Amino acid sequence: MSFVQRSGATLTLDGHPYHFVGYNMPYQMWDGESLSTALGDWGAGQTVARIFCFQTYNIVSGAINWTALDALLATFAAHGDRVILVLGNNINGAGGPNDDGALKDLVWWQGGSPNGYDVKVQSTSSPAQVLTYRAWVSAIVTRYASNQTVLMWQLMNEAQAINANGTGTEAAANTAMVAFANDVGALVKGIDSNHLLSLGNIVGYNGGAGGQQWTGSQTYYDPPASGYNTQTGGDYYLLGAVSYLDVLDYHDYGYLQAMGLPYTVPGLQVALDIGASLGKPVIVGELGLDWTASPQYGQPAMSPSTLAERAKLFSQKIAAQIPAGVAGICVWTWRNNPQVSDGGDYGSEVGPSDPALATLATGIGAGHLSFAGSGTAALPTPATGVGCLTMLGAGAAAIAVAAIGAGHLALAGHALASGANPAMQAFWYEGKWWLAPAPFPPGTVPWLAARDATHEGGH
Repeated sequence: MSFVQRSGATLTLDGHPYHFVGYNMPYQMWDGESLSTALGDWGAGQTVARIFCFQTYNIVSGAINWTALDALLATFAAHGDRVILVLGNNINGAGGPNDDGALKDLVWWQGGSPNGYDVKVQSTSSPAQVLTYRAWVSAIVTRYASNQTVLMWQLMNEAQAINANGTGTEAAANTAMVAFANDVGALVKGIDSNHLLSLGNIVGYNGGAGGQQWTGSQTYYDPPASGYNTQTGGDYYLLGAVSYLDVLDYHDYGYLQAMGLPYTVPGLQVALDIGASLGKPVIVGELGLDWTASPQYGQPAMSPSTLAERAKLFSQKIAAQIPAGVAGICVWTWRNNPQVSDGGDYGSEVGPSDPALATLATGIGAGHLSFAGSGTAALPTPATGVGCLTMLGAGAAAIAVAAIGAGHLALAGHALASGANPAMQAFWYEGKWWLAPAPFPPGTVPWLAARDATHEGGH
């Protein structure tokens, strides 16, 4: 493995453009579901998990204990997958899977005595935390700064800075969060120059009472003439501009349309335009589609309300969002055994045998391709036009790579004669290798049924 980096608004791996598709596994460290089972059930092309990794989950007998996190990262590494580690939760889920101590209100974000992030120990969690948030970030980043399984750090889940009573003002929230991002961002980057960093705020309100102050609304953004008004409250833009932050986040709920409602509040296209303006990638850290007849988060019901229909909608969203500029997508949420007793998450859960596993197998990226029983073959960058590669033979020693001019990739368990019908095609398109079942017309964008080698093995 190598570290995922960025070049402007594009994620990169080994110098090539990099995208990912995967799942949220928010409660993996809380409920202890079998991780090897989960990763074994993932479909091809699903390579990243977004994990809630709060201090609460890493305390044993009143002290920080890294045993569970060490094991989790080793398991992901063995499967060739990566993780986004979320280090805090803005809401209070005391005693449950969201438990990260008390609500992160405006006073917490502002810092200082007695209740700031750099002073207060969240003893209301279960078990009680033993470090301030700032000290927790320092400890975990120090331990795993050289771990390539970590794709990026995310400081908070759905960060916002409202008052404890639910009121708030956008200006005060934005001021506090920008100062927080500068302080904790400098802390992280001073320890770890390898990993990307995301704050975890989303296109939504950061402090407006009742969610009325939305980032990206027409007050702040009016394409294409007015651009970004950084003087009157464009908090997503201003927070994204903090130099220590590498990646912006967006959470896609409530819309069946592939891109949501692009220039409304809150709009994915607004987030992408702001990311492009700042030269920073945007990920969809949570993509949730509820297939039940009474969906959550204000989402209209699907027609029909079936897993198959949801799988089709997932495919449409990914097919639209990645080409539009989204750098990576994590579906909300993976569960080894989805069941009604899971409550509000049930309709959004993806598990083994779900038809979404196939539709999420986009296999996007660049680099090399791995095939079971045949080793790994590096893919060259063609000088012009469509590239091609033929892989022959039953084992690694028998593989031949040859430019045959037809723009296809042939896979076989025995020698394949020149000119034979290819089993797969490989296309070089917009700086990436794409793989799809043959025949596939050149010049189109193939959404892949096979895993791209940016995954680096596994599955």
